[in-house]
Amino acid sequence: MSGVRGVSRILAVLCLMFALLVSSPALAATAKSRLPSVKNAKITLEQTEYTYTGEECTPGVTVTYKGETLAEGIDYTVTYAKNTDAGKASIRIEGIGGYQGKAQKQFTIRRAENELFAEDMVLAYSGEKREVALEAEQTGDAKLTVSCNASGITVTKSGVIRIKAGFTGVANLTVSAPATTNYKRASCKVRLTVMPEQPTFTRIFSGNVKEAELSWQECGGATGYEVQVSKTADFADSELHKLSGRKKTELTVDVEKRPGNYFCRIRSVYAKEKKTICASEWSAPQPMDVPLAVVMTASDYQLNENVDAKYVFPVLLGAFDDAQITPSLVLFCGDYFHEGGSNYGASVVEFLEEITVYLEDFFYGFSPRKSLLFVQGNHDRDEGDFAEDGLHDYGACLVYVMNTQTANPFRQTSWPGAKETVEQSAALLKECLDGLIEAGETRPIFIATHVPLHFTEITVSGDNVYSKAFFDVLNEAGKDLNIIFLYGHDHAGLGDSSIGGGSSFLAPGDEILIPAPVEGENKTTHYTRHVLNFIYMNAGYVGYLGDNPASTMSTCGYAMIYEDRVFFSRMGWYGNEDSGPTILSAKGIKAYKLMPDDYLAKERENYTLELNSEN
Repeated sequence: MSGVRGVSRILAVLCLMFALLVSSPALAATAKSRLPSVKNAKITLEQTEYTYTGEECTPGVTVTYKGETLAEGIDYTVTYAKNTDAGKASIRIEGIGGYQGKAQKQFTIRRAENELFAEDMVLAYSGEKREVALEAEQTGDAKLTVSCNASGITVTKSGVIRIKAGFTGVANLTVSAPATTNYKRASCKVRLTVMPEQPTFTRIFSGNVKEAELSWQECGGATGYEVQVSKTADFADSELHKLSGRKKTELTVDVEKRPGNYFCRIRSVYAKEKKTICASEWSAPQPMDVPLAVVMTASDYQLNENVDAKYVFPVLLGAFDDAQITPSLVLFCGDYFHEGGSNYGASVVEFLEEITVYLEDFFYGFSPRKSLLFVQGNHDRDEGDFAEDGLHDYGACLVYVMNTQTANPFRQTSWPGAKETVEQSAALLKECLDGLIEAGETRPIFIATHVPLHFTEITVSGDNVYSKAFFDVLNEAGKDLNIIFLYGHDHAGLGDSSIGGGSSFLAPGDEILIPAPVEGENKTTHYTRHVLNFIYMNAGYVGYLGDNPASTMSTCGYAMIYEDRVFFSRMGWYGNEDSGPTILSAKGIKAYKLMPDDYLAKERENYTLELNSEN
């Protein structure tokens, strides 16, 4: 009996052990089911909304269970899904360790703003149709489209902008970007401006003290032009001139009250209904110098190869008129008729009046009383209305007069008291010029006389043998003063042809031959060579008598005086045909055997004397 019970107990233990072995997973599951679940935990996201950046969005997580904050990696794990692109992203929490279960939270990634930008476009005018590409920048990845509201401009599907030939003005373009997965819809405005052509001045000229003439080329796309005129290159204080009409390409600027140095610039304008839509850039500032004075010079109103001066002078004045050069001062340096010529016996007064009438007819507003100076020549009797010897102030310049009869005689070896007259006159000239130097004079000084200084064929016959007295005074003063010596008398066939004939012009630095009489001789064939310190020129021969026509032409000289310089040129008998000046100094023809071979005129078309502003 006891043996049976023992066996039974063993069997019972074995059964229990078997039962325990068979039932252990269920016991484990039962035990796990009793763990707390994260489903019942409070899950808080650090941030629930994001904006797309292209990077993963990983908000921080706080998990609490019954007030106790759980630890990531010990109590739970975190995984993210769809957390880069815009839309709904999710975060998954799974319990570990002493916690079980899974939980999920969502957060939002919103579309980003598409920053769309394109610069305004500025194009130059073109008479040809053309295509341009719009360069736009965006932070998004949309396919851009472009539209335009202006007639004359179309946009292709690929975004190429087509501009019709001659289009000028402003067009508004709209650049659009549709919404994409990660970016919002966007658009921007672009201003497309096509400027009218850039004008440049083709002519800036002032031939008188009252106005300046400006002209420029016609510009495509322009409906008008604007011109600024100022005394300064920065145009801080400027006068604006508006011109309406594309074909309006000339402007006369009135500066009568303030002649002098100016600057001008121009731009073209495109306007609609009198409102400016766009304008070209301003041209570079250009000097617009209005002369302070325009001095016309002439002499010897006589015959020209049997042609009376009254027919020659109007031709020369016509050349000035054609070139739009109007003198403010006329200096006429003697001999208004020839006693042995066709006008023998006539009064000098008649010829001075004839000259005056011509000047008044050709130059509107010309005032002889204020603007005309007659110097006495060797053929002129004393009844003429000649200027007094000495200094005359004309504002922009000074004129020192030496009349033939009283200050600078001709035929000096046969003229009673000529040497004493010359020496006394030279002393007076020196006194005047010394005073101007001491006063710091910087204006041009014209020495207006009839008999020249240089050695010529007629010097040998005793004409101007004492002229060195004048030359020495002038050449010394010329180191400090701006001197222009004007003469007539010799014409081209009497020795002037060696220095240019009717276009004689010597500049500072040129050589000149000056008579050098020998003591006791009544005449001289001697001369000395000197370097000039002043301008030396014939005033311009209006008429000749017995002259060599091959050696020169009839001319009138002119000098345009500016604040810092004097521009010299001439109008000639032939130069008037195209309103162009004759050359100032033609190649010389050796007129006299005593003239050295290397003493011939240089060709010089125009000449500018830079004014000596200090002395």
